[in-house]
Amino acid sequence: MAYVDKTALVARIVSLSAERGYFVNRPPKFGKTVLLDTIATYFKGNREAFRGLAIYDMQMPWEEFPIIRFSMNDGKAELGKEIEEILASFYGVLRSSSSEGYVRFCYVTGNTKPVKSTLTSSLNDLSSIDGTSPELSTLCGFTRDEILSTFGPELSEFAKKVGKGEDEAMKDIEDNYSGYNWHLFGDKAGLVFNPYAILFVFKCMAICAYSVEEFLMPEWLRNLLKQYKSEIASIIGGSVRKYGRPQSIIELLQSPDLNSVRLIMWEYGLLTADFTSADNAGKCRFPNDKVSSVVWEVIQESLWLII
Repeated sequence: MAYVDKTALVARIVSLSAERGYFVNRPPKFGKTVLLDTIATYFKGNREAFRGLAIYDMQMPWEEFPIIRFSMNDGKAELGKEIEEILASFYGVLRSSSSEGYVRFCYVTGNTKPVKSTLTSSLNDLSSIDGTSPELSTLCGFTRDEILSTFGPELSEFAKKVGKGEDEAMKDIEDNYSGYNWHLFGDKAGLVFNPYAILFVFKCMAICAYSVEEFLMPEWLRNLLKQYKSEIASIIGGSVRKYGRPQSIIELLQSPDLNSVRLIMWEYGLLTADFTSADNAGKCRFPNDKVSSVVWEVIQESLWLII
């Protein structure tokens, strides 16, 4: 069984200042839960669980801490405002507890990042891991180098199966599953692949298309794409700023516009961008061919309905 060792990056995260909370937002199936499990195992002081991995030989304080984990996966959309009010109070306690030294490490993750709203007035001190360093922005997902070093035998078998050289076969995989960029000015080495997709490719030994269902696209997002089907093309190639603090996703959906659609597509992994200028501006693009095909598939559903 192959394992992409991210524990050296985990060591960097858990060594960051305890006075501020941190968050990582990634689309579905990008390894967020596995990352949480890894961090929790470290804070249990269980060094033996990491034998053979990078963090095992690092000079780390292997102390055991009580671990509290909360999941909001069962929250219902129609209770959005009520949930925001509850979470605003909850995160306010977390923030004050962290600053007062009662919480060793506070980490928040999900499909979308916290943004300014009633809820996140209590989260203004959260720091994005992506803004910390280019390396930490690759914490979730596989880089090209990680695939080459970890899945060498699988890549060789895949290349033989499709009748291509390894470089050409890797290029096919890149075109279809790579291209996600979460760090400003990140170079090609910082682009990441969807890990679920890579594991699926090497299991099936084929380039497979996503279905909308496999992409875990919620119904409200599908409806939003259909509503703005005529404007989606204008988003691609358009300018976007990396760091902005708009309203919450709930508020964006109450009165959506083209900018709202762009933001939501970004948060759900349907868009990324290449940043090349000092003013944090970049050009929007689909991360890869497979994501592009999923978006157009959803839009075409509405076109068929019209016909």
